[in-house]
Amino acid sequence: MVLLADRKVLFITVGGLAVIMNGFVRSTLDADLLVEASPANLENLLATLGNVGEGWARELTLADFELREGSIRIAEHFDIDLFVQIKGLRYEDFASEARSVQLQDREILFLNPEQIIRLKADSRREKDQLDVIAMRNLLQEKRAEQSKPSLGRFGTLLRGAWALLRGVR
Repeated sequence: MVLLADRKVLFITVGGLAVIMNGFVRSTLDADLLVEASPANLENLLATLGNVGEGWARELTLADFELREGSIRIAEHFDIDLFVQIKGLRYEDFASEARSVQLQDREILFLNPEQIIRLKADSRREKDQLDVIAMRNLLQEKRAEQSKPSLGRFGTLLRGAWALLRGVR
């Protein structure tokens, strides 16, 4: 992903890695990437991935990236599944609300919990349903945290003092 970001390929991390990046620990066997479907971006993607691992991406052409459902799998040391459309939605539909993380000083976009729920809610796969539950739980925890009254630094000191007093008894 760092290499793609270096080469200015437009993509969003989706799937299991996006779930992990949102804070739910689980395993995954591949990287699912939703790529922006312009010819220039796809050419950049293919040129970049053609130099990764065994270079299997060199066998792909722009014609392989039709605007339709499904992924193109590049089987390297770590499989990469490339999407240009998921459930009728494209890169542009997610980019403005996607989250980002700095990885080796590069910005990597990934789906936020609401976006993951939107894509996986009606899936029949057990792991997708577990991801939906995890993302809903993360959102509930965030809402609960935001609804707690905050006293700022004073509140932190007060809670610390209270904890010390309880420990003295």
